[in-house]
Amino acid sequence: EESFPDGLLRLADSVARWVDPQARSFDTSRVDALRALAESREAVDPVPALERSVSLDPDFGGAYVAWARALLLRGDRDGALAVIGKARSRGDRLSEQRRIDLELIEAVLTNNRELRHAALAALSRATPADAEVFRQLAREESAARRFDNAAAYYRRVVSIDPSDQDGWNSLGYMEAGRRDLDAARKALARYRRLARREANPLDSLGDVHFHLGDFQRAEEYYLGAYEMSHAFLGGATLYK
Repeated sequence: EESFPDGLLRLADSVARWVDPQARSFDTSRVDALRALAESREAVDPVPALERSVSLDPDFGGAYVAWARALLLRGDRDGALAVIGKARSRGDRLSEQRRIDLELIEAVLTNNRELRHAALAALSRATPADAEVFRQLAREESAARRFDNAAAYYRRVVSIDPSDQDGWNSLGYMEAGRRDLDAARKALARYRRLARREANPLDSLGDVHFHLGDFQRAEEYYLGAYEMSHAFLGGATLYK
């Protein structure tokens, strides 16, 4: 078995922070616990390796998260909740990030939307540069028809990654949802610049103008989308 020198993970952590001061620390200082976690990812049944990883380091948050997810995927709800309870018994010896990850898994297991939203909000504070977290929050707010909140989250998405085409497109629809046509146009104009050869930005502009009652401009955009690509949406823009 390959041997690793003492302090290897601390050294790797120091290098990661030198490259990126915002990089998170490893969840464990035990190489054998980390090795067990790695083995679980290649195993047909990952659970035994994850149990071993936690037994080697009872404060290894990443192993608890992987263990609970593995049980969730196999449909073992009670087992996954038991793992979450075991992890919670370690208190703040688990990182905030991992405690939030476990709350998200628990929200799925219990179909608790309020817990999921609270966990995502906490995760957005813990990982302010993670656009995907804000995207998930935006989708939840959109589903609840809270368009002001959804638009704010999508603005955060595109501020993190200004080249995010889906983010600009979705922001346009949320701005239309809050009945701000000018803001919707601006967001979709950014989307259009990023996707110059695609018909979808024109179709989206047609949608938001139609939604807000500017039918003449909507028609112009729909026809423009059709002219750009007759095959787009099976030609549905022509019928809109």
